Amino acid sequence: MSTRVEVCGLRRSYAGTDALRDVSADFAAGSLVAVLGPSGCGKTTLLRLIAGLEPPDAGEVLFDGHLRTDRSRVRPTAMVFQSESLFPDMTVAENIGFGQRVRGRRGPAATERIAVAMLRLGLAGLEDRYPDQLSGGEQRRVAIARALAAEPGVLLLDEPLAGLDEQLARTALAQIRSTQRRLGLTTVLVTHDQEHALLVADTVIVMASGRILQAGAPREVFERPASVFVAEFLGRSSFVDAQPLAILPGRPRRARVDLFGRLHDLPAHESVREGAAATVMIRPHALSGVSAPVVEPRGRGWWEVTGDGGVVQETHYYGDRIEYVVETESGLLVGTGSLDGELLAPLATVRVVLNTDRAWLLPR
Repeated sequence: MSTRVEVCGLRRSYAGTDALRDVSADFAAGSLVAVLGPSGCGKTTLLRLIAGLEPPDAGEVLFDGHLRTDRSRVRPTAMVFQSESLFPDMTVAENIGFGQRVRGRRGPAATERIAVAMLRLGLAGLEDRYPDQLSGGEQRRVAIARALAAEPGVLLLDEPLAGLDEQLARTALAQIRSTQRRLGLTTVLVTHDQEHALLVADTVIVMASGRILQAGAPREVFERPASVFVAEFLGRSSFVDAQPLAILPGRPRRARVDLFGRLHDLPAHESVREGAAATVMIRPHALSGVSAPVVEPRGRGWWEVTGDGGVVQETHYYGDRIEYVVETESGLLVGTGSLDGELLAPLATVRVVLNTDRAWLLPR
Protein backbone atom coordinates (compact mmCIF):
# COMPACT_ATOMS: atom_id res chain seq x y z
CA MET A 1 0.00 0.00 0.00
CA SER A 2 2.95 2.33 0.67
CA THR A 3 4.07 4.53 -2.17
CA ARG A 4 7.29 6.45 -2.58
CA VAL A 5 6.83 10.01 -3.85
CA GLU A 6 9.52 12.09 -5.55
CA VAL A 7 9.06 15.70 -6.58
CA CYS A 8 11.71 17.01 -8.93
CA GLY A 9 12.24 20.69 -9.70
CA LEU A 10 8.63 21.74 -9.14
CA ARG A 11 7.75 25.32 -10.03
CA ARG A 12 4.37 26.99 -9.77
CA SER A 13 3.42 30.65 -10.13
CA TYR A 14 0.19 32.58 -9.64
CA ALA A 15 -0.22 35.99 -11.30
CA GLY A 16 3.53 36.30 -11.69
CA THR A 17 4.31 35.38 -8.07
CA ASP A 18 6.26 32.20 -7.39
CA ALA A 19 4.50 29.82 -5.01
CA LEU A 20 7.09 27.07 -5.55
CA ARG A 21 10.60 27.55 -6.87
CA ASP A 22 12.58 24.47 -7.95
CA VAL A 23 11.32 22.26 -5.12
CA SER A 24 12.75 18.75 -4.97
CA ALA A 25 12.09 16.21 -2.23
CA ASP A 26 11.87 12.47 -1.65
CA PHE A 27 9.05 11.11 0.52
CA ALA A 28 10.02 7.58 1.55
CA ALA A 29 7.39 4.87 1.28
CA GLY A 30 5.60 4.38 4.58
CA SER A 31 6.97 7.53 6.19
CA LEU A 32 5.19 10.47 7.80
CA VAL A 33 6.63 13.74 6.53
CA ALA A 34 5.68 17.01 8.23
CA VAL A 35 5.97 20.17 6.13
CA LEU A 36 6.43 23.39 8.11
CA GLY A 37 6.76 27.02 7.16
CA PRO A 38 5.15 30.44 7.47
CA SER A 39 1.88 31.25 5.72
CA GLY A 40 2.30 31.65 1.96
CA CYS A 41 5.53 29.64 1.77
CA GLY A 42 4.09 27.06 -0.66
CA LYS A 43 3.12 24.18 1.63
CA THR A 44 -0.45 23.75 0.34
CA THR A 45 0.64 24.30 -3.26
CA LEU A 46 3.10 21.43 -2.88
CA LEU A 47 0.30 19.12 -1.70
CA ARG A 48 -2.00 20.19 -4.55
CA LEU A 49 0.67 19.44 -7.15
CA ILE A 50 1.35 16.01 -5.63
CA ALA A 51 -2.39 15.31 -5.62
CA GLY A 52 -2.75 16.39 -9.25
CA LEU A 53 -5.32 19.05 -8.39
CA GLU A 54 -3.35 21.46 -10.56
CA PRO A 55 -0.37 21.09 -12.88
CA PRO A 56 3.14 22.41 -12.21
CA ASP A 57 4.64 25.06 -14.48
CA ALA A 58 7.77 22.93 -14.50
CA GLY A 59 9.05 19.79 -12.82
CA GLU A 60 7.75 16.28 -12.24
CA VAL A 61 5.95 14.18 -9.64
CA LEU A 62 6.86 10.48 -9.54
CA PHE A 63 5.09 7.67 -7.68
CA ASP A 64 7.29 4.61 -7.11
CA GLY A 65 9.54 5.93 -9.85
CA HIS A 66 6.78 6.40 -12.41
CA LEU A 67 5.96 9.83 -13.81
CA ARG A 68 2.32 10.83 -13.44
CA THR A 69 0.82 13.68 -15.45
CA ASP A 70 -2.81 12.64 -15.00
CA ARG A 71 -5.33 14.36 -12.79
CA SER A 72 -6.24 13.54 -9.20
CA ARG A 73 -8.89 10.85 -9.68
CA VAL A 74 -6.44 8.30 -11.02
CA ARG A 75 -3.47 9.14 -8.82
CA PRO A 76 -2.77 6.96 -5.75
CA THR A 77 -3.45 9.93 -3.47
CA ALA A 78 -6.17 11.18 -1.16
CA MET A 79 -6.17 14.70 0.25
CA VAL A 80 -7.80 16.14 3.36
CA PHE A 81 -8.23 19.90 3.21
CA GLN A 82 -8.16 22.47 6.04
CA SER A 83 -11.96 22.68 6.03
CA GLU A 84 -13.67 19.32 6.45
CA SER A 85 -15.81 19.77 3.29
CA LEU A 86 -18.33 17.22 4.54
CA PHE A 87 -21.68 16.99 2.82
CA PRO A 88 -24.24 18.34 5.32
CA ASP A 89 -27.10 16.22 3.96
CA MET A 90 -25.15 12.95 4.19
CA THR A 91 -24.61 10.79 7.27
CA VAL A 92 -21.13 9.96 8.53
CA ALA A 93 -21.18 6.62 6.73
CA GLU A 94 -22.39 8.23 3.49
CA ASN A 95 -19.70 10.91 3.69
CA ILE A 96 -16.98 8.32 4.23
CA GLY A 97 -18.31 6.20 1.37
CA PHE A 98 -18.54 9.09 -1.09
CA GLY A 99 -15.15 8.41 -2.64
CA GLN A 100 -16.06 4.76 -3.02
CA ARG A 101 -19.18 5.62 -4.99
CA VAL A 102 -17.30 8.11 -7.22
CA ARG A 103 -14.88 5.30 -8.12
CA GLY A 104 -17.75 2.92 -8.81
CA ARG A 105 -17.05 0.73 -5.79
CA ARG A 106 -20.20 -0.67 -4.29
CA GLY A 107 -21.39 -3.76 -2.48
CA PRO A 108 -20.02 -5.63 0.56
CA ALA A 109 -16.36 -4.78 -0.14
CA ALA A 110 -17.07 -1.04 -0.17
CA THR A 111 -19.17 -1.32 2.97
CA GLU A 112 -16.31 -3.14 4.71
CA ARG A 113 -13.84 -0.42 3.73
CA ILE A 114 -16.12 2.20 5.27
CA ALA A 115 -16.49 0.22 8.50
CA VAL A 116 -12.73 -0.36 8.78
CA ALA A 117 -11.96 3.33 8.17
CA MET A 118 -14.45 4.32 10.87
CA LEU A 119 -12.99 1.83 13.32
CA ARG A 120 -9.44 3.07 12.73
CA LEU A 121 -10.42 6.68 13.45
CA GLY A 122 -12.55 5.90 16.50
CA LEU A 123 -15.87 6.71 14.79
CA ALA A 124 -17.75 3.47 15.46
CA GLY A 125 -21.31 4.20 16.56
CA LEU A 126 -21.54 7.51 14.69
CA GLU A 127 -22.56 6.03 11.32
CA ASP A 128 -26.02 7.62 11.21
CA ARG A 129 -25.16 11.06 12.52
CA TYR A 130 -24.96 14.14 10.32
CA PRO A 131 -22.01 16.58 10.31
CA ASP A 132 -23.87 19.21 12.37
CA GLN A 133 -24.28 16.60 15.11
CA LEU A 134 -20.52 16.08 15.42
CA SER A 135 -17.81 17.93 17.32
CA GLY A 136 -15.02 19.65 15.40
CA GLY A 137 -12.61 16.81 16.16
CA GLU A 138 -15.11 14.20 15.00
CA GLN A 139 -15.67 16.08 11.74
CA ARG A 140 -11.92 16.10 11.09
CA ARG A 141 -11.73 12.38 11.73
CA VAL A 142 -14.63 11.75 9.35
CA ALA A 143 -12.74 13.65 6.63
CA ILE A 144 -9.61 11.55 7.25
CA ALA A 145 -11.66 8.33 7.34
CA ARG A 146 -13.17 9.28 3.97
CA ALA A 147 -9.66 9.61 2.56
CA LEU A 148 -8.54 6.29 4.08
CA ALA A 149 -11.58 4.46 2.69
CA ALA A 150 -10.26 5.20 -0.80
CA GLU A 151 -7.19 3.07 0.12
CA PRO A 152 -4.65 5.57 -1.22
CA GLY A 153 -0.94 4.98 -1.50
CA VAL A 154 -0.32 8.53 -0.28
CA LEU A 155 -2.36 10.49 2.26
CA LEU A 156 -2.05 14.29 2.03
CA LEU A 157 -3.18 16.27 5.08
CA ASP A 158 -3.45 20.06 4.87
CA GLU A 159 -3.64 21.50 8.40
CA PRO A 160 -6.00 18.75 9.58
CA LEU A 161 -5.85 19.93 13.22
CA ALA A 162 -6.25 23.67 12.65
CA GLY A 163 -8.75 25.27 15.02
CA LEU A 164 -8.92 22.36 17.46
CA ASP A 165 -8.04 22.88 21.11
CA GLU A 166 -4.72 21.39 22.17
CA GLN A 167 -6.07 18.30 23.92
CA LEU A 168 -8.37 17.44 21.01
CA ALA A 169 -5.60 18.10 18.51
CA ARG A 170 -3.19 15.80 20.34
CA THR A 171 -5.81 13.03 20.45
CA ALA A 172 -6.49 13.36 16.73
CA LEU A 173 -2.76 13.51 16.01
CA ALA A 174 -2.18 10.29 17.92
CA GLN A 175 -4.94 8.57 15.93
CA ILE A 176 -3.45 9.79 12.65
CA ARG A 177 0.01 8.55 13.63
CA SER A 178 -1.16 5.16 14.90
CA THR A 179 -3.27 4.60 11.77
CA GLN A 180 -0.41 5.67 9.51
CA ARG A 181 1.98 3.27 11.23
CA ARG A 182 -0.49 0.39 11.21
CA LEU A 183 -1.08 0.77 7.48
CA GLY A 184 2.47 1.74 6.57
CA LEU A 185 0.88 4.62 4.67
CA THR A 186 3.01 7.34 3.13
CA THR A 187 1.65 10.54 4.69
CA VAL A 188 2.48 14.20 4.10
CA LEU A 189 1.25 16.47 6.89
CA VAL A 190 1.21 20.24 6.42
CA THR A 191 1.07 22.05 9.75
CA HIS A 192 1.93 25.33 11.45
CA ASP A 193 2.50 23.58 14.78
CA GLN A 194 6.21 22.84 15.22
CA GLU A 195 5.62 20.74 18.31
CA HIS A 196 3.16 18.46 16.50
CA ALA A 197 5.63 18.03 13.64
CA LEU A 198 8.51 17.15 15.94
CA LEU A 199 6.27 14.78 17.89
CA VAL A 200 5.10 12.48 15.08
CA ALA A 201 7.17 12.99 11.92
CA ASP A 202 9.84 10.70 10.53
CA THR A 203 11.06 13.63 8.42
CA VAL A 204 10.56 17.36 8.88
CA ILE A 205 10.70 19.77 5.93
CA VAL A 206 10.98 23.51 6.56
CA MET A 207 9.92 25.82 3.73
CA ALA A 208 10.06 29.57 3.12
CA SER A 209 9.35 31.70 0.02
CA GLY A 210 8.53 28.69 -2.12
CA ARG A 211 11.74 26.80 -1.34
CA ILE A 212 12.80 23.96 0.92
CA LEU A 213 15.35 25.28 3.40
CA GLN A 214 16.03 22.01 5.22
CA ALA A 215 14.79 18.44 5.38
CA GLY A 216 15.80 15.81 7.90
CA ALA A 217 14.94 13.86 11.02
CA PRO A 218 13.12 15.98 13.63
CA ARG A 219 16.02 15.97 16.09
CA GLU A 220 18.53 16.88 13.40
CA VAL A 221 16.49 19.82 12.12
CA PHE A 222 15.77 21.11 15.63
CA GLU A 223 19.23 20.70 17.16
CA ARG A 224 21.32 21.24 14.01
CA PRO A 225 19.39 23.73 11.83
CA ALA A 226 20.94 24.79 8.54
CA SER A 227 20.17 28.49 8.95
CA VAL A 228 19.18 31.11 11.50
CA PHE A 229 15.70 31.21 9.91
CA VAL A 230 15.15 27.49 10.56
CA ALA A 231 16.51 27.85 14.10
CA GLU A 232 14.13 30.72 14.87
CA PHE A 233 11.14 29.05 13.23
CA LEU A 234 11.50 25.82 15.21
CA GLY A 235 11.57 27.26 18.71
CA ARG A 236 13.13 29.69 21.14
CA SER A 237 16.87 30.23 21.02
CA SER A 238 19.52 32.69 22.08
CA PHE A 239 21.94 33.92 19.41
CA VAL A 240 25.42 35.21 20.13
CA ASP A 241 27.71 36.57 17.40
CA ALA A 242 31.05 34.82 17.07
CA GLN A 243 33.92 34.46 14.61
CA PRO A 244 35.50 31.04 14.10
CA LEU A 245 39.22 31.19 14.85
CA ALA A 246 39.86 27.70 13.46
CA ILE A 247 38.02 24.75 11.95
CA LEU A 248 39.14 21.63 13.76
CA PRO A 249 39.88 18.32 12.01
CA GLY A 250 37.71 15.28 12.54
CA ARG A 251 34.02 14.42 12.80
CA PRO A 252 31.69 15.70 13.99
CA ARG A 253 32.82 19.07 12.64
CA ARG A 254 33.80 21.63 15.27
CA ALA A 255 35.07 25.20 15.26
CA ARG A 256 37.02 27.13 17.87
CA VAL A 257 35.40 30.41 18.90
CA ASP A 258 35.84 33.04 21.57
CA LEU A 259 32.57 32.86 23.48
CA PHE A 260 31.76 34.43 26.83
CA GLY A 261 35.42 35.34 27.34
CA ARG A 262 36.79 31.85 26.79
CA LEU A 263 37.78 29.66 23.85
CA HIS A 264 35.26 26.91 23.15
CA ASP A 265 35.23 24.15 20.54
CA LEU A 266 31.64 24.07 19.31
CA PRO A 267 29.77 21.78 16.91
CA ALA A 268 29.56 23.66 13.61
CA HIS A 269 27.53 23.59 10.40
CA GLU A 270 29.32 22.52 7.20
CA SER A 271 29.10 26.02 5.71
CA VAL A 272 30.86 27.74 8.63
CA ARG A 273 34.26 29.05 7.54
CA GLU A 274 37.30 30.18 9.49
CA GLY A 275 37.32 33.95 9.94
CA ALA A 276 33.80 34.40 8.53
CA ALA A 277 30.94 35.93 10.51
CA ALA A 278 28.98 33.30 12.42
CA THR A 279 26.29 32.98 15.08
CA VAL A 280 26.06 30.60 18.01
CA MET A 281 22.58 29.15 18.45
CA ILE A 282 21.85 28.19 22.05
CA ARG A 283 18.57 26.41 22.79
CA PRO A 284 17.17 26.88 26.32
CA HIS A 285 18.09 23.30 27.28
CA ALA A 286 21.75 24.08 26.53
CA LEU A 287 21.61 26.82 29.18
CA SER A 288 20.05 24.56 31.74
CA GLY A 289 22.03 25.87 34.67
CA VAL A 290 20.07 29.00 35.60
CA SER A 291 20.36 29.04 39.39
CA ALA A 292 21.03 31.18 42.39
CA PRO A 293 24.73 32.18 42.58
CA VAL A 294 25.52 29.80 45.44
CA VAL A 295 25.05 26.69 43.26
CA GLU A 296 28.18 25.45 41.52
CA PRO A 297 28.16 24.54 37.80
CA ARG A 298 27.67 20.80 37.44
CA GLY A 299 29.52 18.16 35.49
CA ARG A 300 31.97 18.12 32.64
CA GLY A 301 31.20 20.28 29.60
CA TRP A 302 29.38 23.00 31.56
CA TRP A 303 30.77 26.52 31.64
CA GLU A 304 29.49 29.58 33.47
CA VAL A 305 28.63 32.40 31.06
CA THR A 306 27.40 35.13 33.39
CA GLY A 307 30.64 36.45 34.85
CA ASP A 308 29.66 38.58 37.82
CA GLY A 309 26.08 37.40 37.51
CA GLY A 310 23.04 37.71 35.29
CA VAL A 311 19.74 39.33 36.11
CA VAL A 312 16.40 37.57 35.57
CA GLN A 313 14.16 39.65 33.33
CA GLU A 314 11.30 37.19 32.76
CA THR A 315 10.16 33.94 34.35
CA HIS A 316 8.06 31.47 32.32
CA TYR A 317 6.59 28.43 34.08
CA TYR A 318 5.34 25.70 31.70
CA GLY A 319 4.56 22.97 34.22
CA ASP A 320 7.18 20.50 33.00
CA ARG A 321 9.95 23.10 32.76
CA ILE A 322 10.89 26.65 33.73
CA GLU A 323 12.48 29.10 31.32
CA TYR A 324 14.23 32.29 32.38
CA VAL A 325 15.16 35.27 30.23
CA VAL A 326 18.41 36.49 31.75
CA GLU A 327 20.27 39.71 31.01
CA THR A 328 24.01 39.08 30.80
CA GLU A 329 27.11 40.84 29.54
CA SER A 330 26.54 39.03 26.24
CA GLY A 331 22.92 40.11 25.91
CA LEU A 332 19.64 38.38 26.72
CA LEU A 333 19.84 34.60 27.06
CA VAL A 334 17.00 32.11 27.46
CA GLY A 335 17.78 29.17 29.73
CA THR A 336 16.06 26.61 31.91
CA GLY A 337 16.15 26.19 35.64
CA SER A 338 15.41 23.50 38.18
CA LEU A 339 11.83 22.59 39.04
CA ASP A 340 12.94 21.98 42.62
CA GLY A 341 12.30 24.79 45.06
CA GLU A 342 10.85 28.22 44.42
CA LEU A 343 10.81 30.09 41.13
CA LEU A 344 13.51 32.70 40.69
CA ALA A 345 11.86 36.11 40.70
CA PRO A 346 12.49 38.87 38.14
CA LEU A 347 15.53 41.02 39.05
CA ALA A 348 17.11 38.11 40.94
CA THR A 349 20.85 37.76 40.40
CA VAL A 350 21.67 34.35 38.95
CA ARG A 351 24.40 32.38 37.31
CA VAL A 352 23.95 30.62 33.97
CA VAL A 353 26.00 27.65 32.79
CA LEU A 354 26.28 26.40 29.23
CA ASN A 355 26.70 22.89 27.89
CA THR A 356 28.94 23.63 24.89
CA ASP A 357 28.10 20.32 23.18
CA ARG A 358 24.48 21.50 22.91
CA ALA A 359 25.38 24.78 21.24
CA TRP A 360 25.47 25.05 17.43
CA LEU A 361 27.54 27.36 15.23
CA LEU A 362 25.80 28.72 12.13
CA PRO A 363 26.87 31.05 9.30
CA ARG A 364 25.60 34.59 9.79
